[in-house]
Amino acid sequence: MSYNQTYDENKLLRSLIEGDEQAYTLVYHHHLDAIFYFIRNYIFIEQDAEDLTSSVFQKLWLQRATLDPARPLRPWLYTVARNLCLNHLKLSQRRTAREAEALRILHTGEENEFAAHEFMEELMREIESSLKKLPPQTANIFTMAFLEGRSNQEIANLLQINEHTVRNQKSQALKQLRLSFRSWILFCQLF
Repeated sequence: MSYNQTYDENKLLRSLIEGDEQAYTLVYHHHLDAIFYFIRNYIFIEQDAEDLTSSVFQKLWLQRATLDPARPLRPWLYTVARNLCLNHLKLSQRRTAREAEALRILHTGEENEFAAHEFMEELMREIESSLKKLPPQTANIFTMAFLEGRSNQEIANLLQINEHTVRNQKSQALKQLRLSFRSWILFCQLF
């Protein structure tokens, strides 16, 4: 196939589903600008918009077997782009809230805040050390849930696993960490 041929989406989708890289390239070039400008309407940092646009087309390639060649591709691409934008903005919002809290603490300059910060820093080192002892997927799910603040559904979608598996893995991680942190818990109860 060459770029000069007429764009026949049904034919290209069938080829794409079968793993034809040239068909993918044609689809990519046909939709790239529209998807980028759609994302750019919501994501104002150009590099982030470019990264999300790339993610849309990565998902297209990875999920090509699930596509229906009888249905238009554009709505699927826009839905993926929309969901990626939403996830990006939610993560940015969480990050901004944490940064605002850090700024508030720095401005107050209270000694108790610094002592609490040191305590939390040591606790985080202990958590990281304990996470290394967990199976990789369990540690990853714990990190996404409790340190990044992602929901069970978000984690399941990102890891392409069942939401029930996410809940079980979180439960196992908490159980293991509770055992690792018995002395910390007793220490905290003293105060």
